[in-house]
Amino acid sequence: MESKIPKLDMSLEVMNEIHNLQRDISFLNQRVKVLEDEVGVVDGDMREVRPEYLKKLDEIEKGKFYRFKTVEGLRKDIENF
Repeated sequence: MESKIPKLDMSLEVMNEIHNLQRDISFLNQRVKVLEDEVGVVDGDMREVRPEYLKKLDEIEKGKFYRFKTVEGLRKDIENF
């Protein structure tokens, strides 16, 4: 009785290529994990906002805006913030 499962006749070269691909995929998976962890750290750092900025943003959301007569006045306000 013949087996219904076809025989695979892979050359050593093909098997080595498959092994290399598996190794490369494993390496890439490790690098993706490291990059995801680094992005998570950066994302966490970016969410920290100084309280002074939060206060100004809150005032802006309430519709409180600042007017400056000159650009120099605006620069001084920014520098002294």
